Amino acid sequence: FPSHDIDANTLTFQGLLTENVATNYITYSDINTSPWVLTNVSIQSNAHMSPAGTYDAGMLIPVAGVADGNASINVVGVTANTRYVFSVFAKANGMTSLNIVANFANTQAYVYHQFNLNTGAVTMQSVSGLSNSHMIPYSNGWWRCVVSGGTYRAAATANVEIFLKGIGTGSGSNGVILWGSQFE
Repeated sequence: FPSHDIDANTLTFQGLLTENVATNYITYSDINTSPWVLTNVSIQSNAHMSPAGTYDAGMLIPVAGVADGNASINVVGVTANTRYVFSVFAKANGMTSLNIVANFANTQAYVYHQFNLNTGAVTMQSVSGLSNSHMIPYSNGWWRCVVSGGTYRAAATANVEIFLKGIGTGSGSNGVILWGSQFE
């Protein structure tokens, strides 16, 4: 699927995004689709308006009474000594924090960042290896959460986990709305 250029302030569709050639290594950006693996969370699919203005954003909801849950995916085709970027659009809906763990070489070299969906603050929880993260504000409460890091060992896969962890016990209805995950 082509990437969309969305005006950050008005959320209006500006056309197709033109940028350097990049490959999204995540075959299905929708976290409700295999090969995403859900642990102690459920997905409410296509029930929320995405930054593109369509109802195709899903909400990650922790199971009631459980404090930690995640959606994870193994990304195949990564190579050594290469910098990769993972990003996802996120919006608070009862929960205000999102944690992203990215293991860029399927080794002990990982990044773990917490994104505050109210303030735009990024907290680096734990890092092994070089990494960077930031948030890009969009209108209507949306943020693009970005984590980048490099591989330094030969590896065929990387792993990304979107965690709702350490941010309270799940109610079974509150969560975080997600859309458009990319690993490039």
